[in-house]
Amino acid sequence: MSNSIVQQEAQPLAVPDYIKALVTTGQHKSDFGTIDNSDIGVGFLKLVSVQSKEFKPNWGGRNEQPLPLNTMFLSRDHKIIPPGTPFIPLIRKVTYIYWEGRPGNGRMIFSTDDANDPRIVKIKGLEFRKDERTGKQSPPLVTRYTNYYIITPFNPDEPVVMSFYRTSLTIGRRFTQDLIRATHGGDLPLYALTYTLGVPFVKRDGQNEWPQLNIEPCGFTDPKIIDKAKKGAEAAHFLAQTFGATEAASLDEGLDEEAGVETLDAQPVQATPAPAPAAPPVTPAAPAQTPPQAPPIQAQPTKALW
Repeated sequence: MSNSIVQQEAQPLAVPDYIKALVTTGQHKSDFGTIDNSDIGVGFLKLVSVQSKEFKPNWGGRNEQPLPLNTMFLSRDHKIIPPGTPFIPLIRKVTYIYWEGRPGNGRMIFSTDDANDPRIVKIKGLEFRKDERTGKQSPPLVTRYTNYYIITPFNPDEPVVMSFYRTSLTIGRRFTQDLIRATHGGDLPLYALTYTLGVPFVKRDGQNEWPQLNIEPCGFTDPKIIDKAKKGAEAAHFLAQTFGATEAASLDEGLDEEAGVETLDAQPVQATPAPAPAAPPVTPAAPAQTPPQAPPIQAQPTKALW
């Protein structure tokens, strides 16, 4: 699998004037009829964790090699997203999903955009629960997802979803707060700003650890691609309306069983303890040589990618 991408300039189509005269924004949506999840798929930005199928050999059934932990990739075509890749946020959408079983891995009971949905209120679905036997806190029955549709140089014409939930909600909250400040509370569209996906870091809590994203601001969107970003936002609005509140579940064919598990909120996993040091040999040995360290991955500038 290659991390490279070949940049090609798209040649604009020569549209005759009589065709241009037919353009009426949004007036032809009914021509498609009813569109649901089976008609269009939405890709996701994901991180490889120990629970990811991509962390195991032959994960796609074609003798694929495992991807390294904390690798960022797109679920639709498994393009690798190297650290330093810029991305443009398009729209934000909050979704609430009640799963039977583990979020993303079980059966979806219902989904909604409304935190005050009667189905949520009836079961107190957004409140943390206390296990009467152990006294420990359990996550709410209904999982809240903060989803951002974004584009990167690896998917410039097709928005993908960057989803925050449970343990990654803090990062999603900080990102939202930064966007509110940077757009002066909505005076600017989200696509006017560009961010970078830094080197993923591992968050630790006692003996648990899980990957997290590192998001950094990168200034205003390059004027050369602002039109592409605007069109991406229009497409994202259409996708969000088409799928209603179901975009938190994977809509890619054959990936339903892993929906929501390998997104930015991989479930905490038990950290593997370091092995005990070996006993020193009886015969004096030569001093151990420190292996050379690999050079750090350098973030690529925005213009070089876009």
